Amino acid sequence: SPFDPSPLPPSAAGAPLSPSSPPSVLDLISSLVDKSLLRTEETGDERRLMMLETVREFGLERLAESGELDEIGRRHAAFYRGVVEGGAHRAFLLMLAADAPVRARNQDRAAANRRVERELPNLRAALDRLMEEGRGEEYLELTVACVPFWDMCGHRREARSRLDHALAAADTAPTAVRRHALYMAGIVALQSGDLDMAAAFGRECLAASRAADDPYGQAWGLEILGVVAENRPCWAEATATLEEVLAAWRRLGEPLNAGFILTILSGIAYGQGDLDRAEALADEALALFEAGGDRSWAGLALGYLGMIAMARGETTAAARRCQASLTTLGEIDDARWTYKPLAWLAAAAARCGLPETAARLLGAVDAWLQRTDGHLFPFERAAYERAELDARAALGDEAFAAAYEAGRALTVEEWRADADLVVAAAEHAPRGSRRRAGGTSSRLSPREDEVLRLLASNKTDREIAETLFISRRTVNAHVASILGKLGVHSRQEAVARARELELLPSAAERPRYT
Repeated sequence: SPFDPSPLPPSAAGAPLSPSSPPSVLDLISSLVDKSLLRTEETGDERRLMMLETVREFGLERLAESGELDEIGRRHAAFYRGVVEGGAHRAFLLMLAADAPVRARNQDRAAANRRVERELPNLRAALDRLMEEGRGEEYLELTVACVPFWDMCGHRREARSRLDHALAAADTAPTAVRRHALYMAGIVALQSGDLDMAAAFGRECLAASRAADDPYGQAWGLEILGVVAENRPCWAEATATLEEVLAAWRRLGEPLNAGFILTILSGIAYGQGDLDRAEALADEALALFEAGGDRSWAGLALGYLGMIAMARGETTAAARRCQASLTTLGEIDDARWTYKPLAWLAAAAARCGLPETAARLLGAVDAWLQRTDGHLFPFERAAYERAELDARAALGDEAFAAAYEAGRALTVEEWRADADLVVAAAEHAPRGSRRRAGGTSSRLSPREDEVLRLLASNKTDREIAETLFISRRTVNAHVASILGKLGVHSRQEAVARARELELLPSAAERPRYT
C-alpha cells in the first residue's frame, strides 16, 4: 500500500520475472526489491518491506488517476483495523452484536502489542485518511479499536487526542461504538488526572447507555464516576457507586470486570485506613484474575497487596509482592501500572536504608508517569512522599537530586535490578531494625493530635487547613512530623498505628469540626 512510507505487511520475495507468464504480486515485489525501489528489513524472525517516499507518492498518483484511491484506502483501513482487533485487543472491544461477549481471552498480549506497535505508522495513516475524507463513523470505529493498545503501551496522549477528534467527527447518535468510546475517553482522562473531563464522559456514557438499555455501558459509566469520586477523594460516594458496579458485573457474569472493581475498592479501603478490608478485597480480585488468566490485572492486584504490606510495616512481603507485580506486568509489556509497584519499592528502599536506590526509583516513577501521561492517585502519594522525605533526609538535597535525575534515565533492566536489590535488602534486614513508634518520641503535640484526628476522619489537606485555620504547607509539616514520631510510612499507616496505640478517641469522644 502506498498510504504510508513505513513497513508494508510481511512478505517474501518471489522468483525472478518470467517472460512466459503474467507476473504475480510476489514477482513484481521481487523486481522492485532488485531495482532498489523497495528495501527489506529484518524484524526479529519477520522479513518486512520498506517503501521509498518517491514510490509511495508515485503509487498514490496512479491510484488517483485510476479512480481506485478511495477503495484501496478503505481496504487499507479495514486491514489495519483487523490487525488491532485481532489477538489480545479483542478482549477490550465492544462487540456490535448485542449478544456477543464484551471481552475475549487471549494469552499472548505481548506479541499482539509488539505487532501493533510495528504497524503504528500504517494505523496513523489510515486514521488520518479517514478523517481527511470525512468518514467520521469509520474513524471512530478504528480509534476505538486502537485505544486499548495505546493505553496498555503508554500512548495515552495519542489516545486522548484521537478520541477527542473521533467523538467530535462522528454522528452523535448513541451507538454501541460511541458508548464504548465515551467510556474509553473517561478512562484515559482519569489516568491523565483530568477528573472534570472524566466525569463528563462518564455521565454521557451512563445517560446514553440508560437510553439504550445497555447494562454494560451503564456499568462503564458508573465505573468512571466511581473512580472520579475515589480521586476527589469522596470515599463514601466512591464506595457506594463502585459496589453498584460490582453487583452489575457479577450479575452479567463478568468475573474479570468484577475483579477490577474489587481492586479499586481495595484502594478505597486502603485510603480509609482499613487495611484488613483492603487486603481481603485485593486477595479476592487476584484470585479472579488468576482463574481467568488475566496477567495484566493480576499484576495490578499484586502491586496493591504490596502497598498494603508496606502500610502494615511488612517490608519484606511488600518488596516481594511489588517485584512480582513488576515481573507480571513486564511479561505482557503492560505500561499502564508499572509506576505503582515502582513507587512502593522506592518506599521499601528508603525503609531498608537504601536512600540512593529510593531516589533513583522515584526518578524512574516520575519519568514513567511523564512518558505515559499518568498520575499517582491521592491515596498512593503518601508512600511516594514519605520515600522522598526519608531519602532526601539521608542523602541531602544535592545527592538526592543527582540520584533522582539518574533514576529518570534508568532503563527497564536497570530499575528491575534496583528492585532485586530492594528485595534482597528487605530479606536480610535484621529483625526489629525497622522504625517503631514508642516512648517519648511518639508523643504528639496538641496541634499534631488535632491533625491526626482529622486525618482519621478522612479529611484532605485543604479541609484540615480550613478547619484549623492554618496553611496547607503547615499541614504537610505536621503530617511529616506525625509520621516520623509514629515511625510509619504513610498517612493511612499513621491512622492504623495511632489506633493500635489508642492515641485516637472513641467515636463518642471524637470532637466535631465544622
